[in-house]
Amino acid sequence: TKRATMFMWHEGQAGRGWQEVSSCLLKYIKSLPPTVKKIVAFSDNCGGQNKSALIVKFWSYVVANTEIESIEHRIFVPGHSFMECDQDFAVIENAKKRSEREIFVPEDWHRMVAKASRRFMVVKMEYFDFVSLEGPPLDNYLVKKVSGIQKMTWFRIEKRNP
Repeated sequence: TKRATMFMWHEGQAGRGWQEVSSCLLKYIKSLPPTVKKIVAFSDNCGGQNKSALIVKFWSYVVANTEIESIEHRIFVPGHSFMECDQDFAVIENAKKRSEREIFVPEDWHRMVAKASRRFMVVKMEYFDFVSLEGPPLDNYLVKKVSGIQKMTWFRIEKRNP
């Protein structure tokens, strides 16, 4: 789409680890119309968040528990690719520098980000939006060990071929 969805929360609500990012992804996926059957996700090469068995388990969980039939996850090669979201974050940084208003509370951030570009849609995460997927929720997915995950540049999870 031509829109950029910005999930925002303050540090008193949650951290910035894979579970928080997964919670945002899950909230977004649940908001999609049921006609959406395929997702193509792009991410940077961050080993902790994007190149771990946890993200493979998460996508397996999504395919098994939603209407999504397949997910393809592409991981950019460092130094050889550009993520569009990096440009979005630059727009936010520039808006912050140009802003004459000081930012004191999370709502100030929400307003500033929403006004930085007409493309941006701000989603305020609430406590109940964050879910814990560690342990039993994901334990049933991807029982086999994923070998060579640190060298992967893409993978696909399909409902018809789990």
